[in-house]
Amino acid sequence: ESRFLNKQPISSLLGTFKRRFLFLARRDIKNAVKIFKKDSTNEIKNFLRLIGDDSRQRKESLLADLETGLLQSIEEVVSHVIDGKYMIKKGKRVMDEVCGHLLKEERSGLRVRIRENQGCSQGPCHWLIPFKTHYVNGQIP
Repeated sequence: ESRFLNKQPISSLLGTFKRRFLFLARRDIKNAVKIFKKDSTNEIKNFLRLIGDDSRQRKESLLADLETGLLQSIEEVVSHVIDGKYMIKKGKRVMDEVCGHLLKEERSGLRVRIRENQGCSQGPCHWLIPFKTHYVNGQIP
């Protein structure tokens, strides 16, 4: 086993990537909503007229809901893809009784490791297994 195994270099880099990506995604969604608010094509106004409420309050509410929904969606998708999904039984997250950490679905995210749910000792990220360490000059444990 690599001496870097406990430092989890790939996992921490993926965590940094996630934080930076979400920062940019949040910024872009907020800027897009600002452009939608201008409604230069009158699409929002025409839509609200169709549903029978083209008041300013309804427009603001619609755009706030749109922004909230998009932000929640991007956070959820990115978290599942990178961090993986927690195991759920009877509507609750499952916790390892020995180590005390929450169990994750195997191979559910880029940061999910081999033997993620088997005791306190975890292996490398599941997708790294086909690669030999010497392929990348020893950079991947």
